[in-house]
Amino acid sequence: MVGDSAIASDPAANIDIPTGGSITLVVKGRVRSDLGSILDIVNTATAEWTSLDGATVVPAPGERSGVDGLLTSGVLNDYRTSSTSTVPVAAGATISHVGLLADTLVPTPDTSHPETVAVGELIYYRVAFLVPEGDTANASVVIYLPEGLSFAGDTRVALVDGGTPLVSSDVLGGLTVIPGAGRVDQDITDLEQSLLAADLSNAATAALRTSLIDTSDANAIKITLGNVSNQNNDAFFQMLYLDFFVRVDNIASVDTADNFNVSADFFSGTLKQTSTPLAVENIVEPSLRNLQKTVTDFNPNTAGATGTATVTLAFSNGGDGIAHDARLTDSVTGGSNYALSTVVINGTSYAPGSLPAGVTVSTAGASQPTFPVWRSAPASS
Repeated sequence: MVGDSAIASDPAANIDIPTGGSITLVVKGRVRSDLGSILDIVNTATAEWTSLDGATVVPAPGERSGVDGLLTSGVLNDYRTSSTSTVPVAAGATISHVGLLADTLVPTPDTSHPETVAVGELIYYRVAFLVPEGDTANASVVIYLPEGLSFAGDTRVALVDGGTPLVSSDVLGGLTVIPGAGRVDQDITDLEQSLLAADLSNAATAALRTSLIDTSDANAIKITLGNVSNQNNDAFFQMLYLDFFVRVDNIASVDTADNFNVSADFFSGTLKQTSTPLAVENIVEPSLRNLQKTVTDFNPNTAGATGTATVTLAFSNGGDGIAHDARLTDSVTGGSNYALSTVVINGTSYAPGSLPAGVTVSTAGASQPTFPVWRSAPASS
């Protein structure tokens, strides 16, 4: 007996299998278009038999059957066996990120790996999802941001589909601000192809309509995609890219001891289809410490009204991040004629007239010079 989604023997049939005998059934089925809204195609086959002959639906008194459960399961009537085949619906996801400070090291060996970022830094993110063939009803993406990272918007979208464009959404007006924008003609054979390039040369360019972005929960940004259809049945993956910015917040709970995890899920309705791995942000901070001011030479000039003192100022960056726009201001109460003698940076001495680029000195006011000094890297002075 064959139905729309099942095949079974006729209850009135009398099928006897002798010792050593077997039955093999080969069944073909057609995958429906709503495949994208489920996780797996699950097929379970079950066989039952009895110890006595007779074409009856209800076991005869005294015979052993399979009415209680599976073979060797510990029940009496265990003449039943089953086997389940699970075919997962094609799914996959990646997440990648690139910090936007010029001195932020790019994650290695690719942009999916952890990176170090500074407080206040903007980070460019991409979450990429494989779009299953068929129809995905009520598709959406939820991006999870921990406390300390905030969604900075400017979201872009790309539908990646090589050849004839066969991936679409039924969102009224389309996904993009400019109708029809956002398609990328590329054949994807490996999910690693969906990662951001370190130089952002493959960044998406089509702006996502802001009406599709729900930021009411700052830690779970929801992007509505409508009913997504993928009618492409070639050998390549079709992908959805969402690119956006995240900022490292300047709040008390964010410091160099922290690392933050970002991820995203792809949903069909309330059913989670797939999840990205975690993207890890390690926070680094500069720390200028050990500021010391010492008098290293003094000539009292007892024959005159004033003496001359040589003062040495020293400090170092003991943090794990670069100290930008560092500025040193010094004052000498009652002093005058303050003049720079030498600047030593990482062991190299510079005379006042040959300071390195970015280092300037002002002695205006004589007793309170200001040094808008160098960008201070970790462990420099």
